[in-house]
Amino acid sequence: SSAAAFVTPNLGRPNLTVLTSTQALRIVWEGERARGVEVEASDERRTIAAAAEVVLAGGAYLSPQLLMVSGVGPAEHLRPLGIEVKVDNPEVGENLQDHPGCFMTYLARIGRDVPDDSWIEAGAFARSRPELPRPDIQFHAAAGSFGDDGVPMTGMKAISFGPYVSRPKSRGRVLLRSALPQAKPRIWHNFLSDRDDLELLRQALRMGMEIAAQPALAEVLEPVAASRAEGLVPAGDSDAEVDAYMRANAFSFYHPAGTCAIGTVVDADLSVRGVEGLRVCDTSVMPTLVGGNTNAPAMMIGEKLADLIRHR
Repeated sequence: SSAAAFVTPNLGRPNLTVLTSTQALRIVWEGERARGVEVEASDERRTIAAAAEVVLAGGAYLSPQLLMVSGVGPAEHLRPLGIEVKVDNPEVGENLQDHPGCFMTYLARIGRDVPDDSWIEAGAFARSRPELPRPDIQFHAAAGSFGDDGVPMTGMKAISFGPYVSRPKSRGRVLLRSALPQAKPRIWHNFLSDRDDLELLRQALRMGMEIAAQPALAEVLEPVAASRAEGLVPAGDSDAEVDAYMRANAFSFYHPAGTCAIGTVVDADLSVRGVEGLRVCDTSVMPTLVGGNTNAPAMMIGEKLADLIRHR
């Protein structure tokens, strides 16, 4: 993990302190400059001062939340909540993107029930049309049964296929529920609101259905009627049946991005526009979501900012 790679080996360094069970509440300002962060642990609050600058790395949900509770965001949203506006930027929390997809689970004759802590998976990238210059679908195939939100289900032998839209056009937003930083943000993904996303996921599910119907799997899988009877796959191949399955089972593949985008919220150095001494360093700075998983790109963003800070 990134923690094993970057944090654990450096715990003994004098310039690193890791605080656990600690929540960042708000940015502390001195004029237009970020001077620290107010935090809370065990019901005690204190301010951690910044010698040079503050870096937010809360991800696409919590970085915009922390900016907004600290007064950086859309004034028309912040003022009714009683938050003093430091920078009126309507783009904070906008442009939320993620990869929408869903799993289809085909009951199997052979194999074993995969325990909750196992994930035996194969993946692929595919083009919905051969003339496309790059893939627009990512595929997961996993041994086991995976239901709502990709959570393993026990008690059945199965193979699951989970495609998602690699380059979604739908956009959502992150808003505050309250001025209280402890309140969870309001996350509106707006999945499949763009017609192209819906049609592409429908096509991707049909790819999975076609794979499951191949002769090579005939001796492995139960007849498809068994999976249909359990609601584990679409009831049929019609648009209405596939769409109904999508509407009931589509979920996030956990790659949120875009809510503090370069060009609208931060500049090319990841500095928050309109203030000083404050940067954002996570997938929220991506103007457009990458076509695959975000773990490695998130580390790349961190490495880039480390280099920028080192040479400031």
